[in-house]
Amino acid sequence: MGNKKKDVVVIVGVTNPEEISATNYTPYITFFDTRNDVQALGDPTSFVTYVDPDRSISWCAIITDPRTYSNYRVRLTFLDEKPDGGNSILKNLPLTDANEDGILVGKTNNNVTPTDEESYLMTLLVTNVTTGETKNIPIDPKLKGNP
Repeated sequence: MGNKKKDVVVIVGVTNPEEISATNYTPYITFFDTRNDVQALGDPTSFVTYVDPDRSISWCAIITDPRTYSNYRVRLTFLDEKPDGGNSILKNLPLTDANEDGILVGKTNNNVTPTDEESYLMTLLVTNVTTGETKNIPIDPKLKGNP
């Protein structure tokens, strides 16, 4: 973990955009981040990103095997706190993909402490560019104050 305050980028890796669905996404999503001090690396149901006060956090989505799934695109379109999600770690919610680049950028509050934890609702848009078919996948990222 460490004492130096850092910004963080969270990557949502989609392993199979053909099979993923709103009711069956866990086997096809993996989370990782640029801080490398996460809880439950990879696991979309237990993954927690540690954040520092008054820092930037960005989320983006990628297809982990773009050669196999070259006719698919993924992007994140929305993030908001869950009604029962915990402490308010992020400012200025909800976050939307205003630039349509699939990247959501937020800022943590300046009073985040190690006991703060919050769950969010995020929307992953999966598009088959050949057929035009789209799928909205709700996922549940979590943040926690950096110890």
